[in-house]
Amino acid sequence: MEQNSRILIADEQDRCARVALSDTELTDIENDAARKGIDISQYIVEACKAYRSVEAAYAECERRPIVEELIAIRSGIWYLRSEVGGIAHGLARGAFSSLLVEDAVAMLLKSYERLAFDVSEVLQKVD
Repeated sequence: MEQNSRILIADEQDRCARVALSDTELTDIENDAARKGIDISQYIVEACKAYRSVEAAYAECERRPIVEELIAIRSGIWYLRSEVGGIAHGLARGAFSSLLVEDAVAMLLKSYERLAFDVSEVLQKVD
């Protein structure tokens, strides 16, 4: 098991934060900072800023209408998958008549067809 190393990170205003890192983590940070030609403190500050940018971009992406549509389609697919599982389970137990199975499969096929249409509409918006 790796031992934790402790380093102090100080900014220009002499504020410090105590950070517990494994030896490997500390070595990786030191090497990455050295490769960039900056000290560890600046490297960590830049990494935090980059992380916030990525989080903001991700949040912005999630709010786009097309992403919301894709999430709704994914939920529909999950629902249909569970319905198929229910039919398979019922068939395995012999709980359904062939007419019920045919009706259920026809309903599922129509639902899959609607989802495929929704997907094609979303893809046309992307183009």
